[in-house]
Amino acid sequence: MSSDSSPVFPPELEQEIFEMTVYLYPESTPVLVFVCRRVYEWAVRIKYNTVTPTGVQLSCPYRVLQRGIRSKSKPISFFLRVQHLYILYGNQLQETLAACTAVQSLAILPRVPSWIFPDLAALRPRRLSIRLVPLLDNMDLCRPTFTFVTHLHMFDHVSELSEHMDRGLHLLSLLPALTHLAVNIAARVAPMLARCKKLRVLVHWMRSKTWKSGSPPPEDLKFDNDDRVVCIVVEDWTCQNDWVTGTKGGMDFWARADAFVTMKRRGEIKPSSRCWIEEGDEI
Repeated sequence: MSSDSSPVFPPELEQEIFEMTVYLYPESTPVLVFVCRRVYEWAVRIKYNTVTPTGVQLSCPYRVLQRGIRSKSKPISFFLRVQHLYILYGNQLQETLAACTAVQSLAILPRVPSWIFPDLAALRPRRLSIRLVPLLDNMDLCRPTFTFVTHLHMFDHVSELSEHMDRGLHLLSLLPALTHLAVNIAARVAPMLARCKKLRVLVHWMRSKTWKSGSPPPEDLKFDNDDRVVCIVVEDWTCQNDWVTGTKGGMDFWARADAFVTMKRRGEIKPSSRCWIEEGDEI
């Protein structure tokens, strides 16, 4: 790798060209990092921008991030490059959260143990996917994490969330920036809509084995024609891809829900009581 290659283009233009190449053709990254030192720095910054368990859509695999943290070969500021972090398993969770303090999108599927709460509290994500119930007993410590959260996806199991619903509703009502909420429990959707005054969209996640997309949902999923509610079918194997799509500003489930609500308010959804997306909606 050359360390002293003089730029041919103005530095800002050269950086924009290489960064755009990495964004549009991420498969070229292994070659670009050997062009010269400055290109290496630009490419690596983008490579670590999005971290997922398996490296879907050519994102950085979680094991690569873990290896980088454990090696201690990079300054802690290096991991500020991580803007979007999806964690499927709990191994090395504390070290990862302590290093990646600049995340804007954070998904943590495993339960967060109490001894990691201080590291979680130091983060300020805008989009958060997490099991909420384990945090309720320590909300004074964890609440700063939710300061700027606009999109909250609650991974909690239906039975667990139902048992702690009152405390959960109280927490949700206190979140100052929350506008989008996704849950997998229908029974208490109405109280959520009533308590969370700023909610613009409430997504009810349903597994395909529970409900076939494009068909009417069960009777208990009637929401008194509240146009903020959208029922969306998900497949477990699509979750990571959908999440990464959202980090790029693409049509993830949040964007689809926003589009549906907009169409419904324009009178384009028939009948007006429908709260689920159909193929004909082209969303």
